[in-house]
Amino acid sequence: MEQLHGDADGPATHNTNHRMQLGGTVGRETSLLPWRPTYLRLVVLIIFGCIFAAVIAAPEVLLRVSVANNGLGTADARQQYLWKYGPTAILTVVAALWGRVEYQSKLAAPWVRLSQPSDAPNAGQTLKLDYITCLQPTALFRSLRNRDFVVALAVSTSIMMKILILLSTGLLASSWIDAYRTVHPMVTIDQFADDTSRLSVPSDIAYYITEGVLRQNLSYPGGLSKDYAFQSVRSNLPANTRVQTMVDGFTSWLDCQTVFATVVGIQAEEHIHFRRQMNITISSPGCNIENLPGSSPFYSGGNSNKTSVLPFSRFMPAQCDGTTGDSGRRIFVLFANVTYEVDYTQNTTDYTGNVVRHPIFGTVTQSAPLLCVPAYSITR
Repeated sequence: MEQLHGDADGPATHNTNHRMQLGGTVGRETSLLPWRPTYLRLVVLIIFGCIFAAVIAAPEVLLRVSVANNGLGTADARQQYLWKYGPTAILTVVAALWGRVEYQSKLAAPWVRLSQPSDAPNAGQTLKLDYITCLQPTALFRSLRNRDFVVALAVSTSIMMKILILLSTGLLASSWIDAYRTVHPMVTIDQFADDTSRLSVPSDIAYYITEGVLRQNLSYPGGLSKDYAFQSVRSNLPANTRVQTMVDGFTSWLDCQTVFATVVGIQAEEHIHFRRQMNITISSPGCNIENLPGSSPFYSGGNSNKTSVLPFSRFMPAQCDGTTGDSGRRIFVLFANVTYEVDYTQNTTDYTGNVVRHPIFGTVTQSAPLLCVPAYSITR
């Protein structure tokens, strides 16, 4: 029995030593040739890191390009869905690939914990550790509590990718903006001519256009603005294009100065068809006008026993005495009050020779006379 015991102990001891030696050999081979899942290898993780850095930098780069160039580019209306959901598609593909990293990190987590030394192994944190079947927020909480930072990083990145996919639908939007082109061929279709022949036959159309613009809210005709008459241009640009080009612009004004004016006489009749006249003498430096004829303000009658005060204004062409041509042409502007009185001491005759009893004469009591020179300029 002693020999049998010895024989039994021998093989038993020999087998135990053999197992220990085999285990040690496998451990050394594992340390020399470590195995990792495909998506958890260093090269793959570096590639994903570069992709994530590009995703973070892309919105800032796109924003700078959009601000600098007034948009990213000319978009075709038929490609609006490509512009709108293109970034979403790219992020969806990246998120799907990262899902493999997340899955393999969860799958390898129990074996990683088993490979680590522990004084009190817990089956719930090793063999029974399950990150795959639980929701992502739960997996994130559990991994942080168990200090499985690889799983926590993979899950948090996956959650952020899903948020980015939702926000990416509004990253790019097509909208109408002003597109500026500095050079484009255009043709001027009119020009200012030094020809006054058409001015000899004036028309009332200019007056009625002015009244319509000022009082009826009409738009300015083509080639006219508030301050200028300008050349019109023709181009092949779309109708809704705003064109800014350099053309000739005509503007005019009056250079006015106050003058000394003497009203020689004002006579009015009580009937509109009778003659009404007013003679004015103007004195100013460089221009004197003797007896400038004009029509007197219309007297509407009334109580003949009392005087009548009437405000009026005049805008009349004038020519300086002793001059001819444009150099002596002036415009006389008068704002005044006239007082009419009936003269019972004399009789006069009208333009038909009929006797008019008690003529009506006027006296200017307050006036502001101006003598103006028309001027203009044509500028670019």
